[in-house]
Amino acid sequence: MNVIGRFAVWFAVLTLTTSALAQPMERLKPTGRNDWRQFRGPLGRGHLEGEVKLPSQLAPQTSRWKVAVPPGHSSPIIVDDRVILTAFLNQEFSTLCYDLKTGRELWQHREPAVAVEKTHPQHGPASCTPTSDGRRIVTVFGSLGARCFDLDGKLLWQIDRPPQANLFGSAASPIIYDQRLILFFATEVESVLMAVEPTTGKVFWEKERAGPASSWSTPTIWESPAGRQILYYEPFHLRAVSWDGEELWSVPGLADEPITAPQISGDLVLTTSYNLRTNREALGFRANH
Repeated sequence: MNVIGRFAVWFAVLTLTTSALAQPMERLKPTGRNDWRQFRGPLGRGHLEGEVKLPSQLAPQTSRWKVAVPPGHSSPIIVDDRVILTAFLNQEFSTLCYDLKTGRELWQHREPAVAVEKTHPQHGPASCTPTSDGRRIVTVFGSLGARCFDLDGKLLWQIDRPPQANLFGSAASPIIYDQRLILFFATEVESVLMAVEPTTGKVFWEKERAGPASSWSTPTIWESPAGRQILYYEPFHLRAVSWDGEELWSVPGLADEPITAPQISGDLVLTTSYNLRTNREALGFRANH
């Protein structure tokens, strides 16, 4: 694989010992021992379940392998002993798959760029982390839309979208939960939240909202006492919709550059954001819904 000077990205797989990486609500295929299937891992919580023994230092002796990859800002995911990430180089969008144990490239899917969304100088057009249900892999590029592959790299379906007019470029990652793919496209003119069937690409529902809505926040699923909700963070508002796309509630007064994914702690929904010129650094909302 070609390495292009300072744009080369080095990716190392570290040895992690874990007794469980369970994701109870994911019913299509049990989560494997080493699986990390979405942005921030199981349920988007950013940590491993069960007893975890992490490396005490990041050094050659703690690495199993190292391989040069094209530039990209997405996080890698792990599914069924495969490492998947996205990249953008030489006007091509790439999805790459490596063997978890050896680092050997298993497959690569490339798609020429017809047009590329505007991004921040320190940002890039391959910034949305892929997701998987254990049988399929879904990638999102703000310049293309969504692409779904099987674990061997065969393209199964795609949802095309025009390049996003996002202030700094797209970064909201897709998630799969209980046989449903959630996509969030947020631009300067509208936001679009979609629920899609992972097996076929069929759109269950699509919720559009007009107005400035550039967001880089990945949606969160909340199993609330009142039922399952999808939380998504737009400028100035945290919003919740039902599993069927019905708007349930919203909280105004938040920051104008939503980046973090909402988190759940007991009966609290927690969120924060960058560029808090007029807002507190962190906000917690008690769940009454």
